[in-house]
Amino acid sequence: MPPSPDSGTFAITVRRFHPVEFDALERFNPKTLGVHRIRLGWQARGLGLYLGAWLDERPVGHVWLEWVPEHDGAASRPIDCPRLVDLYVVAQLRSRGIGTRLIAAAEQAAAERGHRCVGLDVGLDNPRAYALYARLGYVDAGLGRFWISWQYVDAEGRMQREGEECVYLVHRLRSAAGPSRLR
Repeated sequence: MPPSPDSGTFAITVRRFHPVEFDALERFNPKTLGVHRIRLGWQARGLGLYLGAWLDERPVGHVWLEWVPEHDGAASRPIDCPRLVDLYVVAQLRSRGIGTRLIAAAEQAAAERGHRCVGLDVGLDNPRAYALYARLGYVDAGLGRFWISWQYVDAEGRMQREGEECVYLVHRLRSAAGPSRLR
């Protein structure tokens, strides 16, 4: 269990997930059982970068950076614009800058690969996330509203399906400065 928000300062490290960390990933966010294995496989094939925020030896956040968006009806989105997917931080540590650090690391990785923008879907019923993205410079790409959905296995082992109406936001990147710090 991560520390509570009032437990003082703590050191967060942001880096790519490695296949040997699969068990820690599954314990950390059980609502996404199976997704971590898929993303680690995609990362191994060069389709994206799976970044994690770590507190000591425990993951406390993650984001998937998809190099060529092609899932969830993404064909209408800018093809030259990698997409951030599933930004997540444990509830106890939200609003502490961890999501911002994950996004910054993903943007840096995209810039290092020569991309000029990063995009993401944000749910219209998630004003807190929308405010974070706007503060970081993300703007509505003007593609209109669309619906995304996903499946997960609940605590009782049953397959569940959820979805949300979204808009697509995009952020123009500055060119990369210096070598990558992602291991």
